[in-house]
Amino acid sequence: MAEEEEMELPELAESEVPLAAGGLPAEEEEGEERAQKPARIVKLVHLRDPKAGVFSQAKKQFFWGTSLLTASFVNALDLSAEAAAGKDIEVLEIGGGSGLCSLTAALVGAASVRMTDLVPDALRVCEKSAAANALSNITFAKLDWNAPETVPESAFDLVIGSDILFYRGTVAPVARAFAQALRPGGIGILSDPCRCNTDDFIAKLEELGIVAETHLFRPRMLARGRDLGPKAFVNVKKVKLIVFRRPLEETDATEDAHDILWAQVQAALPKFTRPELEVELEALGLAPTSS
Repeated sequence: MAEEEEMELPELAESEVPLAAGGLPAEEEEGEERAQKPARIVKLVHLRDPKAGVFSQAKKQFFWGTSLLTASFVNALDLSAEAAAGKDIEVLEIGGGSGLCSLTAALVGAASVRMTDLVPDALRVCEKSAAANALSNITFAKLDWNAPETVPESAFDLVIGSDILFYRGTVAPVARAFAQALRPGGIGILSDPCRCNTDDFIAKLEELGIVAETHLFRPRMLARGRDLGPKAFVNVKKVKLIVFRRPLEETDATEDAHDILWAQVQAALPKFTRPELEVELEALGLAPTSS
């Protein structure tokens, strides 16, 4: 098969995306909490003028609001080997787009991050972002979830997806890609702006033997992108965060590391989200109100 010819990229620019260690933007943290959690700056290379340029698929923004939320959540984790019982944590992002989540995972200590997308230009631009952040622990590869041979087998401790269930046909292949790429005991994180496809995705995971938890990002997190102006697609009114683990098939040497990472995920969830069932019960007047 002939290699795809690389086209010249549109004019690019670089912007700084601020993330605080606790997930909230630094300007929203107060007092001692703010002092203990210095802001993390992710440098993101993007189209200088998204509205005028053409970037594989015409998009008016250079990253999506859901990816900002997912990156904020990942930023609350410690993916270093020191925090994982000496185990190097390897991360895969599926359908990475701008690569904001991959860049964040690399910055919070993952031993290796593989950012993937079907669009070669997305990989090329994110590679420039990695260079801008002086990251050497991130690689780039084309991945087609409709082609299982492009999905690594049992190779990752954490797999991330953000806003990739954009039509019904993505549900089954994306679920299979997560299940295939995760090591036994490994953890999946997927965010979605509450399309109908999320329930089908969870059902497909269950068919594959994986039980998922569904949470909703808190309103204050949905408002996070407003300060970033036109750089982000922020018109998201409701975003789900789906977290799950691939079951252990047998006692595994990485079980302790995955348990530690899962505990981190569970500890971070209340800071960003509420369980979907709790929100639904509240809407029916059966649970206390929470912001």
